Amino acid sequence: MHPLLVRFGAMGDLVLIQPMIRLLAARYGAPVDLLAAGGWVRPLYQGQPDVGEIHLLAKRKLPLWLSAEKRQLLQWLRQTGPRPVWYCDFDEKLVPLLAQAGLDERWVVRAKAVGTQDGEHLVDFSQRLARTVPPALQHVTANSLTDLDDRDPNLGISATMQADVQDWLQAKGWLGKPLLLVQAGNRRTMRTGLRRRMSTNTKWWPEDNWAAIIRMLAERHPDAVILLVGAPPEADLNDELLQRAGVAQAFNVARELPIPRLLALQARAAGMVTVDTGPAHTAAAVGCPLVVLFGVADPVRIRPRGGDTPVEVLQAMRDGHPDMTAISVDAVVQAWQRLPLRQGANGEDTAGPTATA
Repeated sequence: MHPLLVRFGAMGDLVLIQPMIRLLAARYGAPVDLLAAGGWVRPLYQGQPDVGEIHLLAKRKLPLWLSAEKRQLLQWLRQTGPRPVWYCDFDEKLVPLLAQAGLDERWVVRAKAVGTQDGEHLVDFSQRLARTVPPALQHVTANSLTDLDDRDPNLGISATMQADVQDWLQAKGWLGKPLLLVQAGNRRTMRTGLRRRMSTNTKWWPEDNWAAIIRMLAERHPDAVILLVGAPPEADLNDELLQRAGVAQAFNVARELPIPRLLALQARAAGMVTVDTGPAHTAAAVGCPLVVLFGVADPVRIRPRGGDTPVEVLQAMRDGHPDMTAISVDAVVQAWQRLPLRQGANGEDTAGPTATA
């Protein structure tokens, strides 16, 4: 009886439920099936421990009679039969569809019914959610969870992923060199219109600020390769930042990073500077130290977590409201100076020697 976890959200949202997947798999002794949306879900979770089947539903709002996807999903749910479901979204759009498949309130643990607590991180909420037992299983003996204390996201890097990124780095001439990552874009950057339009992009930080950070990294770590990462639609932004920075050791790789390669690259990097976006969460989950710039989102609830991964969170106010543009370049530089970079095999910082300020 495979547990089913329903979570529709951005990449970071799905990373934050990874400890919940581990907990459910340990408790019920079976991989957890996942129902989600987004072309990045399979590359992120395919092959990860404790993950079973992955089903994607692109358009939840379409009525059943108009959606072949929903009809296929309903058929699959009926075929697999009754099993416990953890519904992690608060909108509950698919709760009626689950009921049609025979998964009524006896089988479903609903996030909305459990409710969040003040100051609770989403990782901790999902763990509490996972420990809530659906009524149909109240009298069923499950494995004890008392010994499971690994409470943060921890994404695995397969041998295939390691080999791919090593071959890619070697082809680029970067193999063996210290790697520093910069993630300036986010999914709002990919939308049409001005990047700095605050009504649609609360995660915009001025391009000149990013250029200053790239120059700072180059000055402090002259032996490092600085890689501007992101999704392909963010490549134009990266090109502009490189032009403004004028740093020979910085490169735009946003067009060359399928998600498995991004994770393997982050698992090797010495550190990262990023906005609050999905790759910030994957970086923390593979042990990459990072500085994260937050806009209006609440870092108390969604800051990246990854066990012992060092994470420096920055947020600033303007006119009494959180505003990413209020974060100064100097604040980012100071956060980077505080950040313990990943150590190399011989104990040295993998970012190489630090230049004299």
